[in-house]
Amino acid sequence: MIFAGLIISAVIFLPTMLLALVLAIITCVAAWEWAACAGFGANSHKILYVSVILLCLVACLKFLDNQWTILIIYCGLVWWCIAMFLVMRYQTNKNINLSSSLLKAMIGGVILVPSWLSLILIHSGKSGAALANTSGAGLVLFLFFLIWLADSAAYFSGKKFGSKRLASNVSPGKSWEGVFGALSMSFLVGVSYVFYSEMQFTYAILFLVLVLLTVSFSILGDLVESMFKRMAGIKDSGHILPGHGGVLDRIDSLTSAAPVFFAGLCAMERVL
Repeated sequence: MIFAGLIISAVIFLPTMLLALVLAIITCVAAWEWAACAGFGANSHKILYVSVILLCLVACLKFLDNQWTILIIYCGLVWWCIAMFLVMRYQTNKNINLSSSLLKAMIGGVILVPSWLSLILIHSGKSGAALANTSGAGLVLFLFFLIWLADSAAYFSGKKFGSKRLASNVSPGKSWEGVFGALSMSFLVGVSYVFYSEMQFTYAILFLVLVLLTVSFSILGDLVESMFKRMAGIKDSGHILPGHGGVLDRIDSLTSAAPVFFAGLCAMERVL
């Protein structure tokens, strides 16, 4: 709760550049944890990996106003489409050829950098703020609360009604009932936001579709991290948050949701 409160305060009160720094620190901690999932045991290798990720973040910030930066987010979207098939393949027979530490390190970069960049661009007001009648910070907060509430709904509905396993070989605790709970909650959150912000009808419909799509991909992000942890033979990505695992365990849903949400907002701006 303290962690969430600090993040919310940073989103509301900090300018985009300072928020970028805060989120970069969180991203670097997540990169350290991902290095372990990738198979890097030596601290020197982990430090090198975190340094490369940090360099990528700095480069993105340097060229933030360059349209080519958007391609990084699209690369992230391509990865999540590939990840969907990898999860299905792993669920079927656990036979996916991802033994290379270098390949898994590159995948970590495609997961972490686009999600960080998406949040920064949304917060800066470069996407969707005008159509949603809110600020960039408001949209980032909406995304955070959307994912947090959907995760909570998935947990409680899965615990109460869960019987049909979603992907037992990937994450045994997740159920289809949990998915339906998450999507139901996300729809309610989306409808509430639509009425609160007084969106135009056409934009409101597209926005609700985007909300459901974003939460669907957030579930995929959770499954992908679980898959890589299983391949690495670890339970939690880290122990920096006592009782809650690592930072990566807390942001796995957001890493997939943020690029989808950003790309959807950009698409709606072009359409409308």
